[in-house]
Amino acid sequence: MNNEEALKKTIKGVAVGGMTVRTILSIVFFFIGIFMVIVTVISFVHNSYYVETTATIVDVKKSGNTYIPIYEYTVDGKKVRGDGFPTSDRKEIAIGQQDVINYNSKDVTQFDIGSRDSAYIIFCVGIFLIVCTIIDMINYVRLIRMKI
Repeated sequence: MNNEEALKKTIKGVAVGGMTVRTILSIVFFFIGIFMVIVTVISFVHNSYYVETTATIVDVKKSGNTYIPIYEYTVDGKKVRGDGFPTSDRKEIAIGQQDVINYNSKDVTQFDIGSRDSAYIIFCVGIFLIVCTIIDMINYVRLIRMKI
């Protein structure tokens, strides 16, 4: 087999029901990327009225075998307290520990623990998948048009 035949075989790929595995994977990754972007955009729009701040664990409630940290944070000069996520490991909770939270500016008693950085990362990975699959498909079409 010469180089030209090997290249043709590589471009053609393994066919599955008339489509190459490369094409199927490109389509799958493209739609995963679209899904990731849509989910993060919806999350950003839905949570647009959340404000990031720092909260301090001021107490711990015990409920059965779980421990619930009590967070305290300040909004417009007023101290607000709320329950964090329950955990079964008391060592994970330290009084005085500070965590980043996002509180709802419409109802300051509602808050989510953690930064929104992970949502930005998911958004960027989604864009990356979309761009890579588009570039891959463009290159694939160019190779086919070369009629190798």
